[in-house]
Amino acid sequence: MSAYGYQNLNIGLPEIPLWAGVYSEKLDQGEINVLLNTQEELQGRLISFNVLEKHLILNDNHSGQDKRINFSEIGFLNFKEKNNLDLDTVDPVFKGAGIELPRWNETYEIHLNNGHVIDGEMKAYKIDDAGIHIFKTIENTLMRYFIPHSSVKRSKLGNKIGDELLSKNIVSAKHISEALHDQTVHKTKKIGEYLLDQNVLDEEALEKVLSIQQEIEKNQKINLKIGDLLVKEKVTTKKQFEYALRKQNKKKNAKIGDILVDKGYTSDVNIHRVLSSKHGVPFIMIDAFKVNPDVIKLIPFETAKEYSAFPLDIVNDRLLVTFSDPLDKNAIEAIRSLTKKDIEIATSPSKNIEKAFASFYGSAVIKCNFENLEKFHFDSISIAAINETSIGNSLELSNAEPVVHLVENIITDAIAQGVSAIHIRPGCEAVDLLYRNNNTLSKKCSFHVALLDLIVSRIKTIGRMDASEKRRPQDGVGSIKVNSKEISLKISVLPTVDGESVVIKLLSASAGLRSICELGCNEQDAELFIDLLNRDSGLILIVGPAGSGKTTTLYAALTELVNKNLKLMSVENSIEGHIKGVEQLQINSIPDCTFPKALHSALRHDPDAIMLGENLDAETGEMALESALNGRLVLGALYANGASDAIARLLALGVDPVKLSSTLLAVFSQRIVKINCEDCLALEEVAPNIRQSLQVDAEEKFYVGVGCDSCNGAGTKESMLVYELLPISDKLKALIADKGDVNDFRKQAMAEGVVPLKLNILEHVRSKKISMQEAYK
Repeated sequence: MSAYGYQNLNIGLPEIPLWAGVYSEKLDQGEINVLLNTQEELQGRLISFNVLEKHLILNDNHSGQDKRINFSEIGFLNFKEKNNLDLDTVDPVFKGAGIELPRWNETYEIHLNNGHVIDGEMKAYKIDDAGIHIFKTIENTLMRYFIPHSSVKRSKLGNKIGDELLSKNIVSAKHISEALHDQTVHKTKKIGEYLLDQNVLDEEALEKVLSIQQEIEKNQKINLKIGDLLVKEKVTTKKQFEYALRKQNKKKNAKIGDILVDKGYTSDVNIHRVLSSKHGVPFIMIDAFKVNPDVIKLIPFETAKEYSAFPLDIVNDRLLVTFSDPLDKNAIEAIRSLTKKDIEIATSPSKNIEKAFASFYGSAVIKCNFENLEKFHFDSISIAAINETSIGNSLELSNAEPVVHLVENIITDAIAQGVSAIHIRPGCEAVDLLYRNNNTLSKKCSFHVALLDLIVSRIKTIGRMDASEKRRPQDGVGSIKVNSKEISLKISVLPTVDGESVVIKLLSASAGLRSICELGCNEQDAELFIDLLNRDSGLILIVGPAGSGKTTTLYAALTELVNKNLKLMSVENSIEGHIKGVEQLQINSIPDCTFPKALHSALRHDPDAIMLGENLDAETGEMALESALNGRLVLGALYANGASDAIARLLALGVDPVKLSSTLLAVFSQRIVKINCEDCLALEEVAPNIRQSLQVDAEEKFYVGVGCDSCNGAGTKESMLVYELLPISDKLKALIADKGDVNDFRKQAMAEGVVPLKLNILEHVRSKKISMQEAYK
């Protein structure tokens, strides 16, 4: 507990872990035994426990008087009362997903200066400025002990991490031995050896500088630091030396667990599971844990990163924070002082914490990543220049840790913000990073053009593209797992005069697999759509402009068919989501494959229903009609502004009108529109040409979201589907067979009660849901 806490409490004992199943007040009050260094034993009620002044006040049972006892006089004390461990009292947050409580009790053995030995099993322990606090377990009860630092001769709190790993068969004795050897070597390794390792200088140059150092120290009777001399003699730059110094310090402080992980002998997860039980703190995998977003603002990113700590939730007025090092007293105290809250400690692997940073701190993490990458890039160029060698191309560096972290965190941040696409747009002086959300492109940040090749090469690696090819456009697909969800990445790279431009479309497998009812259709239209999907054969067209959600609707239609014991196939240029029960054919992953070739091959596999993920042309349109005539259900896509326009366009492509009239079941025309933010609605100024185009009265009033804090200045918060479902009646079939025009189809559809897409959109405009500008797009 921090200084401000002790000043306000009579009893300043550290809190008992909330996960232990004991109310803390039961162990902080009542009768205690105190063994003094003089072997005298006192019994009584604890009145005060003051860590700052290092004394306690005891109401002595024998004399009835309050006695002040300095910690330096105490051998140890314990509370008499044993408290039952009751897991039913544990807060539900410690029983949820992503959290594991310590799996075994640890042993302890403390030798006191007065000759006493305290030992046994403990649930947990805490060390503060006053001493060691032990939460001793006896059968199914818990008892508190306190041993001042001044009375401790030596102590063993649990097994060493190496012994724990061995006893749990996580690593072998040979692995432990190698790690201990490396740890010893790194602690004694000199800065010159690190400079040699980094190829900043050779042995001859180092020996020359060392001889100069010895000569100066001998003649001038001063101690000259090797780093100052290396820079002075221009053997290294100051930045290169500082880089090597950081490497040295990092290695000198290396822990046995980190070395075992670096060597690949075990995982960081295994190490932290052992640390969890060894130190009596919960183990948490943050990506599976339900984080309370309100607590993130309590700890700034810079502080969280410095201490490798992440806030999770508030439980019983304590801030639950997970640390990569649960024994880092400086980190715990700094966060306690910053938040003015008592800290409930947990532990997580450092990489798991870094992923959480990307998901919850977003922009701050990306800014830090760019700074790290710029420094890494500068160091790489400097080292290559010293050795008069080339750093090669970006292929050699694109898999380096700073590059990998940056690209991964950009993608993670975009996913956390609900972004649909990431754009990297090169310019002559800088590169812009942009996010597309609700069909609006907004700038995230800019970065130096020198970093573009590194970042693009890493993205190509993720998309399984040729990273060495920079002159031709490339498409690729990849995936990333965020918070236990698989996100598909559809990547396009295009060379421009200023460098390679990149677009990454983010496609959540779970978000893409909606049912027809979840698309946003009304109940009547959803039932009609599902009824059409139950037909044995025919063609259903999904139409709309680019970015209107056609693929989502096609996937929803396929999902409805999955449980019908049918052979289902799809032919797609790039798969945007995997559908269980559907054989999906991805064209761009097959050399020299075209859409017609792929469709021919798929049809030979005897599907009952087939989805065509690319927009139909004359050739594939005819193939789709033939497939429908041969008894298959065909789902196809087409660029068109409305259902009637889609029919007219197919006829214009030259498909057989009789075949089309015989097979076409329905046309589903759709658009995605942005919904006005209700908190900042204002009258919209509508240009005369827009009113004329949409045929609305000059006096009619319309509304638009102008931007506020609630919508982050965007004027919109979310999007919605607007659509037109046109079932093909006998009269429409006759018009199609007679090669009618778009006006004929539209009039007949309206006569049958179908509301055209344009009128459907205007209805939402008049209800203030969307703006006229959005309707006009």
